[in-house]
Amino acid sequence: MNLAMNIIAFTILADGIPIIYQGQEQHFSGGNDPENREALWTSAYSTKAPLYTFIASVNQIRNQEIYKSPAYLTSRASVAYSDNHNIAIRKGHILTVFTNLGSNPPSDNLTLSDTGFGPNEQMVEILTCSNSTINANGSLDVSLDSGRPQ
Repeated sequence: MNLAMNIIAFTILADGIPIIYQGQEQHFSGGNDPENREALWTSAYSTKAPLYTFIASVNQIRNQEIYKSPAYLTSRASVAYSDNHNIAIRKGHILTVFTNLGSNPPSDNLTLSDTGFGPNEQMVEILTCSNSTINANGSLDVSLDSGRPQ
């Protein structure tokens, strides 16, 4: 589930027009043709499904940023950090950390040194509402315990 959340958050928050395929919000498994197009009406479609609510939340974040700054749509994302398993991207006022380590990543912390934010600025992790502060040198420490995008 966490890998799917990382993929979806990247799709919605990175450059370009986000595309969510039918059934992605229900975490359909897909497969080869014709199983790659599962029927919604046989799925007990739930608007409380974890990916449905996650997509709604991330899309709301994107819409709020567009409302505050319409230039978000034409601005280019910049990479604040990357390694073999993680990437942090800043676009507008949004700094997002993605990982490909799945649901049980090793307990790890990243230090994002190129955030573009000033020392002592307050940051809010918008999916959990936890607070962080940009360090005096402009870096941000991020914990990757959950494997979810942040």
